[in-house]
Amino acid sequence: MSPDTINEILGYVSAAAFTLLAFVSLRHWFDRRDRPNLWAALCFGALALVVLASVVLPETPTNDFQSVLQRLLVVVLLLFPYCLFRFAAVFHPPARSVEWIVAGATVLLMVWTLALPDFPQSDSPRSTVADIYLIALLVDWTVLSVFVAVALWRAGRGQPSVAR
Repeated sequence: MSPDTINEILGYVSAAAFTLLAFVSLRHWFDRRDRPNLWAALCFGALALVVLASVVLPETPTNDFQSVLQRLLVVVLLLFPYCLFRFAAVFHPPARSVEWIVAGATVLLMVWTLALPDFPQSDSPRSTVADIYLIALLVDWTVLSVFVAVALWRAGRGQPSVAR
């Protein structure tokens, strides 16, 4: 089997897994109607949407409609770390100022994604503005991931091993 075939199969498996997780989380939210399940459903729903779209859409856009869809998918992908942050914040609430900073940074990155003059493609050179955008995106994603890991770690202290 060629590496391209394996990648394609793994893409379908990932799409199926994230879609299943999205449906299961949405079902839990419908059953319980609580904040943790809502944020989990939004997290996995955003990932499922992006992964499913990546299966259907070409890797490099060939027209304006596909370019707009690509940017919108990045905006949806930017919702993932924010929703994960909100999920973790249910268990270990941050200061109100931290919540505002995180929300502001997420909105700023979303607007920047839509306003970026040349959206970077993997096979073309990037502009300085695109490099700064990618660095900002990486910093935002990393900071939110660290916060989530620490918050969930703290929330799991003193819990039985299964809950941890």
